[in-house]
Amino acid sequence: MKMNLFQEWIMTSNKVQEGKINRSRTIELIRNRPGISRIEASDSMGLNRSTLTHIVNDLLDFKLITEQKSARAGERVGRIPIGLSIVERPILGIEWQDHFMRFSLQTLTGKTLHQGQVELLDHGIDNFKDELLTLIPELEREHHCRIYGVGIGLPGRINPHKGIALESLPLELNNYPLAEVLEKELKIPVLLENDANCFAWGEIGDRKEFKGNLLCMLLEFHSNPQSQTWDQEVGIGVVTGGEVYHGSSYSAGELQVSPVIDSLRNDFLKILNSDKHENTVASLEYTSLLFRTLSPVISTLDPELLILGGDFYLHKTLLEPALKKVIPFNWKFSQKGIWEVAEGAASFFIKTIFTLPGFDDEAAYKGAWEEILIEQKKISGGSHV
Repeated sequence: MKMNLFQEWIMTSNKVQEGKINRSRTIELIRNRPGISRIEASDSMGLNRSTLTHIVNDLLDFKLITEQKSARAGERVGRIPIGLSIVERPILGIEWQDHFMRFSLQTLTGKTLHQGQVELLDHGIDNFKDELLTLIPELEREHHCRIYGVGIGLPGRINPHKGIALESLPLELNNYPLAEVLEKELKIPVLLENDANCFAWGEIGDRKEFKGNLLCMLLEFHSNPQSQTWDQEVGIGVVTGGEVYHGSSYSAGELQVSPVIDSLRNDFLKILNSDKHENTVASLEYTSLLFRTLSPVISTLDPELLILGGDFYLHKTLLEPALKKVIPFNWKFSQKGIWEVAEGAASFFIKTIFTLPGFDDEAAYKGAWEEILIEQKKISGGSHV
C-alpha cells in the first residue's frame, strides 16, 4: 500500500527525531563516562555498532569529542581500546544577589576554571548587565576560550523555561524577560533559574544518574534600600526523583511568610555583623524557631538529605553548634562553599542542553547542545538512527 504525503512526512519527522535522540544519548554518555569505548557505548545504549560508528564519526567531525588510546591497568597485550571523551566547552554560572554577583566558569564535565565575586553598586539591571559585559570578555581573554552559555541564579519566582523573572523582590523585577534582554547584549545563550533551585541542580550534577530526593536550603539576607534594614529569605530547592520540582506557578520552595519574627532576626543579624560571634543564645533561638517552623514542611517532603547553603555556610562556625541541636533530619553543609549557586547555575545550563529532546518541549534550549556547541555547521537531519 502506497503511503500518502502526510504519512511520509510523519515517518521522516520520526526518523529525524530518533536520530537526534540517539546523538543526544551518545554525547551525554560520553560526557558522563570519559574514556568509554565504542563497544561499551554500543552495549550500554543498545545501539548496533554500525549506527554508533556513524554517530561517533559525526561527533568527531564536528570536534565535539576526541578519541585516544586508553589502556587500563593490568592490560599488557592485545589491542589497546580507544576511549572517547567530550571536548570541553566553558559555561559561565552566575549568582545574582542585590549587593553582589558571584561567578564560576565550569567545563561541560564540571571542572572549575575560575571563580570570583563582584560587588555591585546597586541592585538594578543596568549595573548587573554592565558587570557581565565586562566580566565575560575578561574571562575569555584570560582563559583563551569562548564562553558558550550563561546560567544565572537569582532570588524569587523564576520561569526557567521562558527566561522570565516573574517576581524578585530583592532585585525589584516583575514579569521581566531577563534572559531575552541579556542575550541581546551578550550575544550568547542565557538561562535563568531560582537561586535555591540552582543550588539543587548543582547537587544533582554531582550525583550521576541520581533519582532520589533532596532538599537544598539557602539562607540569604537582602538589604532593603527603603527602610535601610535587612530582609531574610529562605529558599528551598526541592529535588524529587532526581529532578528539581518547580510547582505550577514556579513558587515551589519559596516561603511567602518569614519563618522568624523580625525582632529575633534583627538580634541575630547584629551578631553576624559584629566582630565577635559570642552570643550563642541568640543563635540558638534563631535557628530553633527557624527549624521549628520549617520542620513540618521538611517532614512532609521526606528527603534523604537536607543540604544547607548561603548564609548557613558563610556563618557555619557560629551556627553549627545550634544546628546540631535543632535539626532532627539527616543534614550537612554544602561542600561547594559559597559557590553553590554559581556552580549550580552552570550545572543547570549544562543539564538543560543535554536533556533528551522531546516533540513538544517549550523549555528554552532544552536538548539544544548541537545548536549551542557546533559552530557554523550543523549535523544533518535524519541520518544515523
